Amino acid sequence: MHGRRYENLPELLEDAVRHAPNGIPAERLALAVGKSCQVLVNESNPDCGSHKLGVEMVEPIMLHAGAGAMVAEHLSRVAGGVYVDLAKVRDLPHRPAGAVMDLSLECMADYGRVAQETRAALANGQITAGELKRITHAIWECMQSLASLDLAAKNAAGVTP
Repeated sequence: MHGRRYENLPELLEDAVRHAPNGIPAERLALAVGKSCQVLVNESNPDCGSHKLGVEMVEPIMLHAGAGAMVAEHLSRVAGGVYVDLAKVRDLPHRPAGAVMDLSLECMADYGRVAQETRAALANGQITAGELKRITHAIWECMQSLASLDLAAKNAAGVTP
């Protein structure tokens, strides 16, 4: 995941416009998607009542801002699925065994973070809303790592997923 978990798509798109993952300034992003900077910033602001982004702007913003993985992660989570970043397994034909081992270690580290968050939350015998959010985030990251490991292992075994 990209560190932040968004409550809704408009919040995510506002962040992508203002702080693009690939570092493109809002002015250049606006030019790339065919809008003035002020209009794009206003439309991407979920609190702005008079201007709203249309669904047709999601893909251009996603592509030009480098926010594809952010959008995919969010939509996958909302739909009850798990986003798998195939960039992690892209070079598997060249090093399948190494990739499987690397992803196995990543899964172990992610599971360790789940255990740490859970232990810290249960220190006082109850889990607060903020602690639940951190535990859920750690679980989500662990699930992504497991899905990547599943693909890597199948690839190493010559099985097409």
